[in-house]
Amino acid sequence: MNKPRINIAISGLGLVTTEKLKIKLREVIPQFFEIYWGKMNDEDIQLVLIHEFFFETENIQKIIFGKNLAYLKVSKDECVQTRIEDNMLYLPIQDIAPLKDWIQQNVLSALQPPPIEEQPQAIVVPEQPVLQQNLAPLDVQFITDVYDHFQRKVHVFDELGSLAIIDHHMHLAWINPKRTLWQTNGSLQYAPATIEDFIEISRKHQDNLENWLFALVWNSPNLCVPPYELAYFKLKFWPQPTSEDRKIILQLSACFMQGAEIQHVATKLGLELPLVQRFITANLAIQNAELVSAKECKFDQDANQQEKNQQEVNGLRSFFGKLKRRFGF
Repeated sequence: MNKPRINIAISGLGLVTTEKLKIKLREVIPQFFEIYWGKMNDEDIQLVLIHEFFFETENIQKIIFGKNLAYLKVSKDECVQTRIEDNMLYLPIQDIAPLKDWIQQNVLSALQPPPIEEQPQAIVVPEQPVLQQNLAPLDVQFITDVYDHFQRKVHVFDELGSLAIIDHHMHLAWINPKRTLWQTNGSLQYAPATIEDFIEISRKHQDNLENWLFALVWNSPNLCVPPYELAYFKLKFWPQPTSEDRKIILQLSACFMQGAEIQHVATKLGLELPLVQRFITANLAIQNAELVSAKECKFDQDANQQEKNQQEVNGLRSFFGKLKRRFGF
């Protein structure tokens, strides 16, 4: 038999707040219930969580009271609220017990519980959310500008929630331990860090800012607009590679430390062009790559000179060959 399902709609909240609220709801709702995240106008919605600002609108009132739906108005309050009164849920949620009791009384009690034999015996692991793949890529300058942010501590997040809090003065990053994959997409954003943001990160999970940011961009193929393949770049320092891609990152670093053209490096190392472009993008993000002229580049310079000399020799041979044929000697 299929698991019983609860249909929930969250409306009027920001993307990050919505994801945090979903995590809390998954914690308080028993695992033998599946959760479907729908929209308010879906016919089978059973619970609505909506920003208090939008609750009084006529359309919202018709949906909630016309269908007799369970609902919570959501608001933010700096003071820790321990009760849910007048259907008001305050964020951030420090204690999940009141929310769990309210859900049980107002939503779960009206649902048919599953038979005992249907309850799972093993631990059920919630499905991990997946990043969208169709978002427009960012300009890498957007990421670089984090170093000039007016606030010293900056919260970095995307559509799945918190990634890290960074201190660009001390060049440190405190990582969200729940984000085991350092990967993101075009939903990447950052803002001044608040006290609430520090709940999501761990002081024990600390890394060098440049190492973390390089890995984040390197592991995110569709994050940024790629640089021009015929452009020349030179690195300022050696990036610290991750264990998986250590060899290829060191190879690319050796090339661009001398100054090199993106297309030429891809051809010389037998690599796909987008991979080399992503390497440069990751270095641009940490302010470690600069655009240079061809004259400033030394990578494979001897081979290029030999090729140029050979072309000149071939040109001379062709010229004298034409003279011989024309004058018959």
